[in-house]
Amino acid sequence: MLTGTKHLFAITACGVVALAIAMHFFAARPTARGLRTISITCAKSSAASRRWKAVEAGNGSGEPWEIPGAPDRTPDTFTDHVRMMFDLQLLAFRSDITRVFAFKLGRDGSNRAFPDSGVNGAFRIMPHHGENPARIRDFAKLNSYHVSTLPYLLKALQDTLDSDGRTMLDNTAVLYGSPMGNPNQHNHKRVPFLIAGHGGGALKGGVHLKAKNGTPLSNVMLSLLHSLGLNDLTSFGDSEGTFAWE
Repeated sequence: MLTGTKHLFAITACGVVALAIAMHFFAARPTARGLRTISITCAKSSAASRRWKAVEAGNGSGEPWEIPGAPDRTPDTFTDHVRMMFDLQLLAFRSDITRVFAFKLGRDGSNRAFPDSGVNGAFRIMPHHGENPARIRDFAKLNSYHVSTLPYLLKALQDTLDSDGRTMLDNTAVLYGSPMGNPNQHNHKRVPFLIAGHGGGALKGGVHLKAKNGTPLSNVMLSLLHSLGLNDLTSFGDSEGTFAWE
């Protein structure tokens, strides 16, 4: 985990929604016939397929939806919706349709509430807590809830064997973070950021690193790219150099 870095992508105006990016690095690629076979097998037996059928059954039950007017086949809860998206992304990795995905957990400026978090405040309003202790505690609950969606993906990757015999989490780098350090002030300094997985053996993990004040997050990104073998890159965004992992 990395804290104290300066910038993250311009994802949202507030500090709750995070971006999860996963990159799969194993080099072996199945043949076109093998790819089709893997895709069909995964589609028949995957969690994504089971969840989709459950959503369809729920949509047709006649019960009122949590989100009135949502498109058909939309999961009724945010947790289920996120898990369905993770299921589909894992399916795409398993079938080698893609090796990179980016996933944004919410829309900028949304007034949506997340009752699964234990608080009912609107997303756009809660980050502007005015340094009120009670509102900060509620905002922390909302942040904790959003972060709690990530282990579902990590466990799914851990439970999936790749074609080299290692787990898919061993062969993947998952990036997760927020663009705001203090959203009450729209302050993008000292933002939280973590990397999970081992990137095909390139990343150790199990460490908590604190960056110096003013360190651009792009320094971390550049060092990550170097760790993954892209040593010909000399800069990334507004990077000022690399970041030491030790």
